Amino acid sequence: MFFPLDVTPFFASLAIGGDDIKPKDLTAFWFDGTVGLCIHPNIWHEAVCPNNGDGRFQDNQSKVHAQISADIAKEFGTYPSVPLGTP
Repeated sequence: MFFPLDVTPFFASLAIGGDDIKPKDLTAFWFDGTVGLCIHPNIWHEAVCPNNGDGRFQDNQSKVHAQISADIAKEFGTYPSVPLGTP
């Protein structure tokens, strides 16, 4: 769970979990800063990214934190990009 402590717009990249995540599997979600994000099991995620560069978040994780890391830039030679326009 990630919840902004200030009204800070942010986005999160999420994908269905697994051992073979690819850049095409990622979906970016934008939040206006008035709500948080609760991530259920089997959902791959990276850190949430504040839209303006600064943000404070309350975060909690379950007692079980299984992790499958994916270094997209290293493994696929690319960086995912998200066009950030006015929603």
